[in-house]
Amino acid sequence: REALDELIPPSQQTGDLRADLITAAQETWRRRGRNSMLGGLVLHALYEDAQSWRTVEYLTGIPRMTARRWATPPQKAEPDAQDQ
Repeated sequence: REALDELIPPSQQTGDLRADLITAAQETWRRRGRNSMLGGLVLHALYEDAQSWRTVEYLTGIPRMTARRWATPPQKAEPDAQDQ
């Protein structure tokens, strides 16, 4: 319930649990893409300022390989063969 209320304000929920869960899942997907893009831009800018991924790791606590991976824009995922 807490997750659902966080993703969809109670005033916008329909009362149909399945429909609300679908809407919440879609909102999760939207936020994930947005967070990946924004976080990547921030980490890339921090890297440019700090001049090393080790420094980024020291400053943020994010492991340097993770920060470096996150700073690379995500590619559009290819649909799985089973999804087609």
